[in-house]
Amino acid sequence: MARSLEDKVQIIFLFGASQENFHETERRFNELHPDRPICRKYLRELIQKFRTTGSVANVKNPGRPRMNEDVDFEIVSEFVEHPQSSTRSVARTIGVSQRKVVATLISNKFHPYKIHLHQELNEDDPDRRLQFCESMDTLMTGNPNIVKNICFSDESCFHLNGFVNRHNCRYWDTSNPHILRESHTQYPQKLNVWAGIFGNHIVGPIFFRNNLTGEHYLQMLREDIIPSIRQIVEDHDEEFEVDEIR
Repeated sequence: MARSLEDKVQIIFLFGASQENFHETERRFNELHPDRPICRKYLRELIQKFRTTGSVANVKNPGRPRMNEDVDFEIVSEFVEHPQSSTRSVARTIGVSQRKVVATLISNKFHPYKIHLHQELNEDDPDRRLQFCESMDTLMTGNPNIVKNICFSDESCFHLNGFVNRHNCRYWDTSNPHILRESHTQYPQKLNVWAGIFGNHIVGPIFFRNNLTGEHYLQMLREDIIPSIRQIVEDHDEEFEVDEIR
């Protein structure tokens, strides 16, 4: 049973009054309190606790140990100077767990932001894009269905190694740094993919390993893209307003 602080203090006084005799202390306390007697084992443990700590009060559970402020400061400093660092590498450098690093960053209002890839724009690219939009607007004014007869296409380069994967790349900061990185296509060990949309149909995809030069593109047009579009028109001629595909 749980003992009150008053009982414990009285046991200590009885122990002193009995010249530190365990048998006599036990007997006298049990006579005074027959409803809550003590045993010799409890008495010895209480006396030992009093001799060791100078108190009979229960020691409060300190709970989670206080974080080391020096370690926290070192973790935060690492990401302030190098926000692209990984939590794993910082944990290894400082000598703490990765969980500790993440918890410290979150408690200090840091957030892992993703890198965004973007293509490099040349000086005349904005003008060319505006010119394309104006031309399409003029064509659609004369023929609203013209977009059904245009094959919209794009290419993408998939690098097999040595290129950043933005899903595994984070920038830890207290606010979004909006970090961008230019994406290039001239890397070894890559696979290029072309695909198009013609009406409601997908053209391709077409895979090629070489760099997409003008010669390669012309070859792909003649051997793959145009035959595929012709086949779509032949299979769904009611959807298109074209007499011939050049």
